[in-house]
Amino acid sequence: MKNSLWSKVIGVAMIAGLILPVAVSANGIGGRPANPDPNNPRTSSIFIYNLSGGASKSDQLYVQNGSDKEETIEVYSVDGTVTTTGDMTCKEKSEDKVGAGKWVSVSKKEVTLGANENTLVDFTVNVPSKADVGEHNACMVVQRKVNQASNNAGGIQIQTRQAIRMAITVPGDIHRDVTIEKFNIKNSNSSQLYEIALKNSGNVSADVDVKLVVKDPMGNVIYKNGGVNATIANETRQFNYDSNLAPFWGGKYKVELSYATIP
Repeated sequence: MKNSLWSKVIGVAMIAGLILPVAVSANGIGGRPANPDPNNPRTSSIFIYNLSGGASKSDQLYVQNGSDKEETIEVYSVDGTVTTTGDMTCKEKSEDKVGAGKWVSVSKKEVTLGANENTLVDFTVNVPSKADVGEHNACMVVQRKVNQASNNAGGIQIQTRQAIRMAITVPGDIHRDVTIEKFNIKNSNSSQLYEIALKNSGNVSADVDVKLVVKDPMGNVIYKNGGVNATIANETRQFNYDSNLAPFWGGKYKVELSYATIP
C-alpha cells in the first residue's frame, strides 16, 4: 500500500510527447534466491535480510546454466555500490571487499553444470557485532569461468556475469527520508526532457512511486509517465523522462511531479 500523503512540485514548460518503454530480456548463465519469502515478492529477485549485529543467516543461491553446452560457473560475493546516477550496482571481483560483501561465506567457489542444468549453492551471512544500524548492500555473483588456456593463446572470451543484490538491514533507529532534490525541464523543438533527482537521507533504501503529469491550459492530461524507483540509503537517485512529441499548438503547459514512498 502506498502512503496516502503525496509530495508534489509543479513546473511550466512548452511540451509535446510520449515515448514507450522497451522491455529487455536475457538468458544463459544466471542465478536467483533459492528460498524467497512468499510474503515478500521482492525476495524472488534479491536477498533481503534483517539481522542484528553478531547474527548469522544461512541461505542458498539457485544457479542455472541455460546454455546449450557444459559450463563451469564461478560463484562469489562482492560489495554493493551505486553509480553516478544513484542506481544500485556491484563492485568487481578484483576489488577488495570492505563492506557487506565481506560478510558472506560461499560454500563453493565454482560449479560445473551441463546444458540446461541447475544447482543450489549454500552460503552464510555473518554480521559483525559492531555493524552500524541501517542498510548494508552486497551482491552474489555468478559468472562463466574463462578458459585460461584459450585466454593465454590469445583467443577472445566473452564473460557472462549476473549479480543479485543482497540488502542486509541491521535493526535500530531505521528511517527513510526522501525529498525531491532536483526537477528541471529542458525544452527543444521536438521534445521536453524532465530531469529528476530524489534524495534519500535515510539509513535504508526506499521504493518511491513517481508520477509525472503534463496538462494543457484547459486542464486536460496530455502526457504522463512514472513508475517505482529505488532510492538507496544516503544517496541521490537521478533519472529522466522524455516526452518526445512533435510540437502541436505550443503555449504554456503545467507539469506536475508527485511521489510517495512505498512501505
